[in-house]
Amino acid sequence: MSDLLSIRCRILSILDGDIEPLQNLFLRCTDYHELEEGESTVDDAAEYLLKNVPPDTAGEDKIVLGMFDSTGLLVAVCDLLRNYPTAGEWWIGLLMIDPNRRGTGLGSQVIADVIAMAGAENATALWVAPLEQNPNAQRFWERHGFVEERRAQTTTRSGRSNNVVVRKKVTK
Repeated sequence: MSDLLSIRCRILSILDGDIEPLQNLFLRCTDYHELEEGESTVDDAAEYLLKNVPPDTAGEDKIVLGMFDSTGLLVAVCDLLRNYPTAGEWWIGLLMIDPNRRGTGLGSQVIADVIAMAGAENATALWVAPLEQNPNAQRFWERHGFVEERRAQTTTRSGRSNNVVVRKKVTK
């Protein structure tokens, strides 16, 4: 756990030159991309994550948090949308951890920080929709108090259909 003390967090931005370190993290986490998309990480995955917001969603409500180790290596990313799916609620679009950091408590630290951030902004709930075919993710979100609300089907950028388990954690 002491290694977690050296992790620093900041908001990622295209303007701050974060595309390359984020793309490198995506490449190290290609196992997730293959699970979701059925193919290797695409060349513009980082730029897409930083730019993409759902229709009718304000760009300023998107936050992409990056966690860096003591060497400056990006080791985790968390994509957030405030006021989505409804005002006062937050959506966690992605939590991706470097394979070498999985199981170290980093994901739990990130989620604790996200819950604190959402609480500071008076969010009433957090939502996430992990892939049904990712049992490790299902267990992670359950451990953190995210309760299954429903199951749904999504379509990825590549056109692949995936089943997800939509989970909700009430914060207020």
